[in-house]
Amino acid sequence: MSLGLAWAVAMPALLKAFVGGDALAGVALLVVGASVAVSGLALATACRNPRPFELALVFLAYIGVQGDPSLNAMLDPALSLARHAWLLPAAALVLAVAWPLSLRRR
Repeated sequence: MSLGLAWAVAMPALLKAFVGGDALAGVALLVVGASVAVSGLALATACRNPRPFELALVFLAYIGVQGDPSLNAMLDPALSLARHAWLLPAAALVLAVAWPLSLRRR
């Protein structure tokens, strides 16, 4: 659900990237959307609270407004792809470890 929502929000940029011929930006947008969704689930599961992820996302949005391409893959697709390509497996690993532990705590 969260992955679909992340990609749905980025759909206009995805269409612009793929139709405009910038496949690297399109792939970067897909990876950024997946990374944000999985990171949110992982951090919320590990902390048992979504607040840390919300604060991290607000921080990323702030530095994005300052010109960093962390969330705006259209600015520098290669850098965004590189950053989120290592974050996605790390977040998936945290989610895979934290999810069963959170079920045991209940």
